[in-house]
Amino acid sequence: MQKVLPRIQGSSAIIKEILLELFDFFSGSSFSQENGQLSNRVWNYYQANQESFKYPESAEKIAYMLRRFEEDGFTSYWL
Repeated sequence: MQKVLPRIQGSSAIIKEILLELFDFFSGSSFSQENGQLSNRVWNYYQANQESFKYPESAEKIAYMLRRFEEDGFTSYWL
């Protein structure tokens, strides 16, 4: 979590795609194939299935970063 995620920051659409792909990797889901506002659905999925995630802390941080991106148009590990 502390090696990769701090490097992900910005406001471009590719940031959202990267966050969704990483969340998919950590969770085994397929949110990166969907469009629209996904932060609430990602967060709910995390809450319901976190025990089965390989890296639950990273998945939680990504869900939070995605919410910040959708609310503010920008995200950073440090926000």
